[in-house]
Amino acid sequence: MSVPAGTARVRYIGTGTTGPFAFNFKLYDQTHLNVVKTNTLGVDTVLTLTTDYTVSLAADLSSATIATVAPVAGDGIDDGDSEILTLTRDPPISQLIEWPRSDPFPSATHERAADLAVMLLDRLNEKLGRTLLLPESSVLTGLQLPNPDPLLFLRWNAAGDALENMSVASPGALIVSPFMQTMLDDLTAAAARTTLGLGSLATLNSIATANLDNNAVTYAKMQQVSAEARVLGRNQSAGVGNVQEMTRSNVLDMGGASQGLIIYRGATTWDNLAPGTSGQMLRTNGGGANPSWQFPGCTLLAAGSVSNQASLDIVLSSFIGAFPIIKIFLENVFPVTNDEELWMRTSTNGGSSYDSGASDYAFIMQGMDSSGNVRQANSSALGRIEFAGDGVGSAGISNVASDGGVNAEITLYEPSSTTHFQNIHTQASYYLPADRATVTHTTGVRLAAQDLDAVRFLFSAGNIAGGLYRVYGFA
Repeated sequence: MSVPAGTARVRYIGTGTTGPFAFNFKLYDQTHLNVVKTNTLGVDTVLTLTTDYTVSLAADLSSATIATVAPVAGDGIDDGDSEILTLTRDPPISQLIEWPRSDPFPSATHERAADLAVMLLDRLNEKLGRTLLLPESSVLTGLQLPNPDPLLFLRWNAAGDALENMSVASPGALIVSPFMQTMLDDLTAAAARTTLGLGSLATLNSIATANLDNNAVTYAKMQQVSAEARVLGRNQSAGVGNVQEMTRSNVLDMGGASQGLIIYRGATTWDNLAPGTSGQMLRTNGGGANPSWQFPGCTLLAAGSVSNQASLDIVLSSFIGAFPIIKIFLENVFPVTNDEELWMRTSTNGGSSYDSGASDYAFIMQGMDSSGNVRQANSSALGRIEFAGDGVGSAGISNVASDGGVNAEITLYEPSSTTHFQNIHTQASYYLPADRATVTHTTGVRLAAQDLDAVRFLFSAGNIAGGLYRVYGFA
């Protein structure tokens, strides 16, 4: 059987099994195999036949398999985390075959001897392939390694024709500049910095700000920003500390973090406008003033209905500060009893009580019905403001729902003011029990310098049978 060259070595990466590990090179004897296991630290161990592994030879000796006693650990990936199993043909260097004189030529024995010779040459060639060799063009011969000397290194000698041991402990043994030699014998970083001429920096483990030149640190030498659209600073409420990356939201939060807050430029600095009240709109007050929240020109503030009640009370406390003018509309308000007047009273304590003193109000009401009759009433001191129905000759308001009751518009001017009398204007239309349409205009005054934060409507007698109301604010 022929013996091909260069095929007598197989390498397996461990997968955690004991084999079988096959090889396809000729082997005359189980002892002619060298088995080496390499651990994850790179340390080789030569395994022992029968103790560490067994061999199963093919009948024609052209191939075989081995099985290890201990698994070859690993995940099948040659990345340093798996053990390696290397199988190499390694016949002994001996020649034990004899050819007796005058015997017939033993071709099989002769071929075996020739095969073993080639196997030895193949093994030597395999080993030489893993050694350092000079190039073919080299003129050097007879090179020898010097005897090992602890902690020394190999180098070419000055003539370049032999290897020698050397130590790097002595700077003079290195081919370096004189200045670099003074650096290499420094035992500490501080000593090396002194040699480099760093002055006061030589003994420092860190560099103080004072030791940095102005503008010495460029943007490129600063820590890389982690994402786009970032500003370097210090987040709101983060306290004193290192520079942080700030998002757009972080930067704007420096002006305030309340939802609905508006940031604007004041006369000398940036400021913010606190969130307004629901329904308000942002108003510019020109280039010389700050913006403000305002309700739109006309805002519905309240609406509702009344049914069989002694009075209709409307509290305005939450509106009078925002609206200088408030209008109340009454729709189809009619009495339970027939031919009644509609009165009005005011409050200054949010509707807890309504002023009804004998001299709390002054008013004048003028109007006309569809027959041309003048309808009027007036008083300079009374406990109410009368603005619909004059109580004379069936000139009150009909209690028939289909007659439409009173429809009126009541206007309050600066109801939040406490510096002047409250002036109230009304206009009303209604249908008389005497079958006549009537319109009246009334001006009433609360005879005290106080605010007006609630109003009460009531008939001169009996309950309010029904009707609707709406309240609007005008900025």
